[in-house]
Amino acid sequence: MPVTDDMEEGKFFVKQGGRHVATPLFITVLVVETTDLIFAVDSIPASWPSRPIFIVYTSNVLPF
Repeated sequence: MPVTDDMEEGKFFVKQGGRHVATPLFITVLVVETTDLIFAVDSIPASWPSRPIFIVYTSNVLPF
């Protein structure tokens, strides 16, 4: 997907020249959320042996 160099009023996607393009804000959110997901999955084995499965699951799925 093409990405524009301009920030467009806090939008993730804009239409330029008849095409939809992503903004740098979208790329930033994509990177932050991907990193968050990687660290959430990475923390499962660290808490697995010491806690019940429900606590392990909810601590990684729900934003506490």
